[in-house]
Amino acid sequence: MENFAALIAIDWADKKHAVSLYDETTGHREQTTIKHTPETLQEWALTLRTRFQGQPIAVGLEQSRGPLIYALLKYDFFVLYPINPVTLAKYRQAFSPALGKDDPSDADYLLDLLQHHRQRLTPWRPDDEKTRTLRLLVEQRRRLVNDGTRTTNRLTALLKSYFPQVLSWFGDLRTLIVCDFLDRWPTLAAVQEPGKGHYAAVRALAFKWIRIIWKCWQTRTPYNEVIYLESLRKSGSPLLKFAAEHQA
Repeated sequence: MENFAALIAIDWADKKHAVSLYDETTGHREQTTIKHTPETLQEWALTLRTRFQGQPIAVGLEQSRGPLIYALLKYDFFVLYPINPVTLAKYRQAFSPALGKDDPSDADYLLDLLQHHRQRLTPWRPDDEKTRTLRLLVEQRRRLVNDGTRTTNRLTALLKSYFPQVLSWFGDLRTLIVCDFLDRWPTLAAVQEPGKGHYAAVRALAFKWIRIIWKCWQTRTPYNEVIYLESLRKSGSPLLKFAAEHQA
């Protein structure tokens, strides 16, 4: 195994982190806490570099704590050992099944794993810059997709309770036309045209969409709202003003 001047374990938290350190020279353990700020992390890291004269230091932390890993990457003397949260949980349970308040912290258990079982752990080798950038973009996209799914699910549940017709009128709620429709007609009473029956309104809407779908089928092109708005402009349709207001 690689020799280290010290072993460090970090228990991540939102505002501050619990840190356990084992000094290989003295054989002593130390516990401390550091605030979750870039300035504090930098001061702490530089202090360790000076104290151990730039020698390699092993750092154990839960692998799910991505932001902490990225924050420590810029220090070349740290060798990171991401530990599976499940591994940590089972190790903790094996020695503290009752979970008493006087039990060691997760940082102590992480340090135990690093000190006594490091031969079974794999040090984390950072990706190159392009791979890291791609990983961050993928994570961001996943969060955006999940946020959109949650919002759509909440909207679906809400519409089921008071305006279920919208769910049958539109196949996908994640479109601009649905947003504009609900902004203009938020209730069933608002969408019903005075003097016109339900079936007359449905027939008028169906006739409009049949023409759009027929044109898309003829030209073998998907529906594009920009093209539709341009056709309204060319024909001088009064709908263009309403559509333009709601595009903004």
